[in-house]
Amino acid sequence: MPMFRRCHGLFIAIVAFLVVMVPPIQAMTFRLRSTAVLSRQPTYQTSERLDLDPTQLLVVGPALEQSKGFCRYELRNQKGKPISTETAWTPCYNIDRLVLP
Repeated sequence: MPMFRRCHGLFIAIVAFLVVMVPPIQAMTFRLRSTAVLSRQPTYQTSERLDLDPTQLLVVGPALEQSKGFCRYELRNQKGKPISTETAWTPCYNIDRLVLP
């Protein structure tokens, strides 16, 4: 029984250390494919498309929303700063690369 208590105490100490010392998971930033379509609504309709160059944007994941194979993301410029069009829909498969800080 004393061995169990030592292991149990060690386990609790490790969990407490991780809770206090490990920072919370932060959002990740991704580049889009150059052919990505950005729109106001989760649709391919031309009337809903935004006039934004996907090669000049970053998106913040995870997606804010998902609908019909589209994901709504927060948009950033290449320096990671928010832009005037705060969010946009794009097909979820348009995520290309993770941008490391």
